[in-house]
Amino acid sequence: MTKRLQGRAALVTGASRGLGAAVALRFAEEGCDVALNYVSASGRDNAAEAHAVAAQVSGLGRRALCLEADVTDAAAVEGMVGAALQAFGKLDILVNNAGINRDRTLKKLEQPEWEAVLAVNLTGPYLCTRAVLEHLRERGYGRIISVASVVGQMGNL
Repeated sequence: MTKRLQGRAALVTGASRGLGAAVALRFAEEGCDVALNYVSASGRDNAAEAHAVAAQVSGLGRRALCLEADVTDAAAVEGMVGAALQAFGKLDILVNNAGINRDRTLKKLEQPEWEAVLAVNLTGPYLCTRAVLEHLRERGYGRIISVASVVGQMGNL
């Protein structure tokens, strides 16, 4: 059976759990090397979770790289992309999956919470896409997938 992503390399943000982890594992099943981004968060061991996903990727015979980086920090994103390029020699796919939610109605949502959501959910994909774009153009190949919540369409009033 032909693997659709054989020889490709991907960077998946928010890959320590949930949809990001599932995407990383599916890509590995399809023959893709995967850089798994995570961020340290209070009360959660994202590093351990990311390394567990990386072990599963490696178990599928693919290279895995765990990269701690805050997607809202331009310098951290540049460093993350640089590390992935150094490890794999290329990137073919970016999955902008990192995201946060503050489960409150608009009326109850405080401005700092609003700003945090925008930073991760909008600025993060912008910074990550910007960091990989020139590399993808130079290679003449690339896929950028951005994940969003249904709340972005339906609202939470």
